[in-house]
Amino acid sequence: MESKTKSINSAIRLDDFEVFTRVQTYENKINREANKLVQKIKWVPYSERFELWEDSRTLMQEYKAQIMQVNYNMYYRVAEEIKKKLEAIGVQDWKAIESTTKRYTYHLQGKGAQTLKE
Repeated sequence: MESKTKSINSAIRLDDFEVFTRVQTYENKINREANKLVQKIKWVPYSERFELWEDSRTLMQEYKAQIMQVNYNMYYRVAEEIKKKLEAIGVQDWKAIESTTKRYTYHLQGKGAQTLKE
């Protein structure tokens, strides 16, 4: 009879099973809470599911609006500083001021950034 650590017809060794078991145990431990939540949500009545979904969408939209407002405020502040500096050095042409402002604030202009009002 051959040794217990040697496999007869397979390339899988005993320590491979130990590593696999250790990894599976760790993943189950990490995902246990998430799996419990998924199992509980499956049994929530459909109306409550829809309300949860609506609330989450509302929260995401509010957060997006806050971020857009912050970005617009930063854009507006930087644009005003650029305009003040250009006027301080004697630039009066509004096309030059506008083009310079756009050139140095294009990275701050998000989707709908200029349509927001303070």
